[in-house]
Amino acid sequence: ITKINSIESVKSIVSRIKHISNASRNEQKQEDVVLDAPATIELDNVGVNIDGKHVLDGTTYTFEPGKKYLIIGRNGAGKSTLLRLLKRSQEDFEGAIRINGKDIHSFSYSSLANIVSYINESVSLICDTVRQNITLYRDIPEEQLQAVVKQVGLKVNLDRDVRDGERNLSSGETRRIEIARSLINRASVIIYDEAISTLDIQTAYSIERTLLSLKDQTVLFVSHNFSSQLIDQYDQIILLDEGKICGSGTHAQLMETNQYYRNIMSIKNG
Repeated sequence: ITKINSIESVKSIVSRIKHISNASRNEQKQEDVVLDAPATIELDNVGVNIDGKHVLDGTTYTFEPGKKYLIIGRNGAGKSTLLRLLKRSQEDFEGAIRINGKDIHSFSYSSLANIVSYINESVSLICDTVRQNITLYRDIPEEQLQAVVKQVGLKVNLDRDVRDGERNLSSGETRRIEIARSLINRASVIIYDEAISTLDIQTAYSIERTLLSLKDQTVLFVSHNFSSQLIDQYDQIILLDEGKICGSGTHAQLMETNQYYRNIMSIKNG
């Protein structure tokens, strides 16, 4: 059974490699774009149909620069699919997605990676120093590196070796390294897809608070494990249900107008 599962996982990896390889042949048709303004992302009547099911159904929304968004909903509501669209991991969709007015398909993958950073449950670190895990062997000025490390609250010696499996780092430290990597890359948008679900309550709270403190980046935070103590700090909370946005607004607005949201918070607060 273990070997069958391994084979199945490798099949998905090979499929992804083929997808990237085929896409790279068309890179000349796409632009290496450096945005001259913070990213505004528009979803215009976006729909995704998988095996006859509407995973997303006519989703229209605009993510504004620098704002912090919490996206919540049941499993299967379409949250992860929505976020994969913004990294073009999911290519087949109806409608349009635009970044600063330009169709998302006009951006090369390398350009998009510099605009949107996607972080999920899996942490990818290499067997080298913490420094190299953040910089990925690029020549980053020390002042810039130290500023980012301080910003994310990473209190680890940058010359510490990361051993196989990150056994000598805590889960919170690995998350902060990953966030620092995104900021070094100067991504305009950071997507956090259920990335604190395996963390203890205190570490998860600390990571969420760090993301909310980022001044320049747009943050899209998806989690069932969000903190009710930080809920007021989100600019917008988006509710997804059966592939549709069934509500959006601040915590106060939704508590007043949305029964679905009140039910969620009632359960969340015991």
